[in-house]
Amino acid sequence: MFRSLFGKKKDLPSVNTDGVTIKDAVVGDVFTLNGFAVQYDDSYFIIEELNKFTSKAGDWQELLGGENDHKLWLSCSEAGGSLYLTASHDDRPVGLSNIGLTDDDLIQLDEEQSIDNYVEVDDSRYYYRTSVEATFFKDGKGNGEGCYVWDFVSEDESSVLTIDKWEGMPFHVRFSEVISPESVTLYKQ
Repeated sequence: MFRSLFGKKKDLPSVNTDGVTIKDAVVGDVFTLNGFAVQYDDSYFIIEELNKFTSKAGDWQELLGGENDHKLWLSCSEAGGSLYLTASHDDRPVGLSNIGLTDDDLIQLDEEQSIDNYVEVDDSRYYYRTSVEATFFKDGKGNGEGCYVWDFVSEDESSVLTIDKWEGMPFHVRFSEVISPESVTLYKQ
């Protein structure tokens, strides 16, 4: 839809200003992402959802971009002045048993909080980074809803395994890829 209004990607005028990043996005803004997946290199994703999380370990936001049938999640956080981004397809999450873990395994990982611990999935090791109680704010508003999140990072630090648990829901497992902030271009509305 967006492409049909503005023509080819190279014809879309950039309205970015110095210092504007994906962290400055709002619903309705548009972003592009290069180098994540070939099918998305010419896509303009309209931001449909922007959710915020807060925790003792830090705050982050997740945004959902859509172009036609393509949906893409970006997760953004900032640490030490650096922007950390991951991208994932809007796939259905998998359960714990699909990665060989149990509830008790997660409890033990949470209690030990050791970065030497890892989970092996499809011959790849994902090392424990953090587990934390977080508050989720749909569209960045409201009183928030609690959840618990475990994050693991691959040995080469190119991908992230995230497990979340919401009250009354089963564990959700998602995989995402670490992306360079320079690969994302934000077009403000």
